[in-house]
Amino acid sequence: MFDVDALAARLGTRKTVIGVSGGVDSMVLLYIISQNLNKFRCNLSVVTVNHNINANSDAWAEFAAKQCMQMGIPGYTFTVNVNPNGNLENAAREARYSAFASMEPEAIVLAHHADDQAETVLMKLFRGSGIRGLKGMEKYAPCWHDPKVLLCRPMLELSKREIVTYAKICEIPYVEDPSNRDIKYDRNWIRNDLMPDIKRRNPLALENIVRSAGIVNESLELLRDLARIDLANVARDDGSLDWPKMCCLSHTRLKNLLMHVLEENNINSYSTDHIEDFARGLLNANSDSRNEMRIGNFRLQKHGHRVILV
Repeated sequence: MFDVDALAARLGTRKTVIGVSGGVDSMVLLYIISQNLNKFRCNLSVVTVNHNINANSDAWAEFAAKQCMQMGIPGYTFTVNVNPNGNLENAAREARYSAFASMEPEAIVLAHHADDQAETVLMKLFRGSGIRGLKGMEKYAPCWHDPKVLLCRPMLELSKREIVTYAKICEIPYVEDPSNRDIKYDRNWIRNDLMPDIKRRNPLALENIVRSAGIVNESLELLRDLARIDLANVARDDGSLDWPKMCCLSHTRLKNLLMHVLEENNINSYSTDHIEDFARGLLNANSDSRNEMRIGNFRLQKHGHRVILV
């Protein structure tokens, strides 16, 4: 189903958590790993997060724990309380990763697949995301919650259909969450209504969206390379940035540099308006101007001929 050897090599001896919900995707992931335990040198454990949202949440958590026991991998269940007000998906995601973090892992393995990738790209597209959003998810990358943790998605190139077929052939038990069919959530609407229509119109749509995400990711790497060159040219010995040298860059190139600075400081949630306004302000500033970009506790401030990271 996926390259187990590549996953084992990436993990090395890292303390690793496998996220398992009991659904078909994570159960196939767990099953394949359990069948190849001899290939892994790392300390493996499973974390199941009971979000306490569905009436069957406790039963699903018990099911996952039982499967872990049968497959010979230590399993841990965390029950969390998710605030139903606001963005439920984001709140559940934050609670899930906080539960993972409590295990102090060095790597996390999740069962995201090609359909998840296509849904993510479409959601980002509808929100007007830039290239950093349209790249979708990466198979191996630093975790957004803690960049020191390696986030692994070994099944990212597999379709949902392939995963379900494999589960049936191997008789892998799993549970189904009926809330996944609730189209009041954007991702569920894309999954249950939009994508089936798109696939009927173009049977290769899923593969093409995933391929496009890969191309965007390659383009992003080139932009990062360019930003590293520019950063080296504008960096001062005291750790600040040289404002006159920054103003020698084009508006687009300056924005790319600023986004790279945010990325290097693990700032992932920001509006492109922040970048646009600050870049334009720097290019139109004079020596006495005091420009500032503030995102949470992170600030970039212009003082004279220096731009300081706070």
